[in-house]
Amino acid sequence: MSAAEIIEERQKYFLTFFLVVINMAHGFALSMIGAFMASIYQDYDLKPYQGGFLLAAQSIGGLIALFTGAFFIDRADKTDLILFLCLSFGLVLVFFGLQIDYYTLIFVFFLFGIGTKALDAAGNSLIADAHPGRQGSYLALLHAFFGIGVFLGPIYAQIILRLQISWKATLLLGGILYLVMLVIYYYARDKRQLAALRAISAPGRSKQIMKSRRLWLLGLIMFLYVGQMFGITNWFPTYMGKEVGAQPNLAGFALSFYWLGIILSRFLAVKLADRHQPISIVSWGCLASGLLLLVGFISKIPLLVLATVGLAGLFAGAAIPMVITAGCIWFPENTGTATAIIFLSGSIAAVLFPLLIEVLAALTNFTFGISLTALGLILISVSIRVFDAASR
Repeated sequence: MSAAEIIEERQKYFLTFFLVVINMAHGFALSMIGAFMASIYQDYDLKPYQGGFLLAAQSIGGLIALFTGAFFIDRADKTDLILFLCLSFGLVLVFFGLQIDYYTLIFVFFLFGIGTKALDAAGNSLIADAHPGRQGSYLALLHAFFGIGVFLGPIYAQIILRLQISWKATLLLGGILYLVMLVIYYYARDKRQLAALRAISAPGRSKQIMKSRRLWLLGLIMFLYVGQMFGITNWFPTYMGKEVGAQPNLAGFALSFYWLGIILSRFLAVKLADRHQPISIVSWGCLASGLLLLVGFISKIPLLVLATVGLAGLFAGAAIPMVITAGCIWFPENTGTATAIIFLSGSIAAVLFPLLIEVLAALTNFTFGISLTALGLILISVSIRVFDAASR
């Protein structure tokens, strides 16, 4: 009997419920703060380069957290680590709501980057450990609710701003509610039962696993997928305006359609992951999405572009949880290392890919630049097939 099977079903699903809720809150806070950036610029009277320092601090914090986490997560009691990270994340939200100066704000963004990425890696690793044999279904569920949080965060932020409610007060209250939820979980959990999960990890193999060709493949997939996701999110409105001549509200609607497709895809993957290999779901989904995007971008027909972007989200939207599932299946004793490295690849792509699209668009046009997202998805499928052929 495995360590995860020793845990009472009630405790296992209570842990799962907690992780799903905090992951949705995590996505909600992440996208809400992004939507508040204009107000942050205004309240602190920031110049563009000063705002850039805030985002750079967040990115650097995230990269440090994931690189460190690759060596540390499997050594820790992940249930205690999650509590510590949630406590830190809640306090960061509270700090956002306090009267702080610009330099302290930079540090808070740095801590926010650490908190978000560390929670990503540790939370995904822990839910995979808790559900051996069904990692895919529960990781898909986790990411579906994260997607819901990401989708709702900006909508809520716009309502807050229209009502002229302070963004500081909103984040302060959010941080307090987050901490209250954490306290409830702390006293309701059964520490003795959850301690069995620690028996799963074998932390001494972290460096060996980092040399694995399988992990490098998953890192490449994550790099290309997250790159196209951020590329579309950052540059799709510009493409629609410059190349298609569409109104800004149509581009915004298309991005909403894209994210709804991603959320639905992850809910579908809850069922599909029990019947199909996760890497096959990624391969076929990314191939279909890449071809759809390529057709839409080249056509420049507004409604066709809208449809292909939404369908691209639907077909490939489960790629992130399925890639993490593959990592946790291939490296069951080092899910923390695998998950941290996979997320690290995605974090690097989130910075580099939009810049690469901008450079290509400047050298050619926006159709060619944004088509890099479609080519990246097709390359994912090709890479998986080449790897499979080489492994036989």
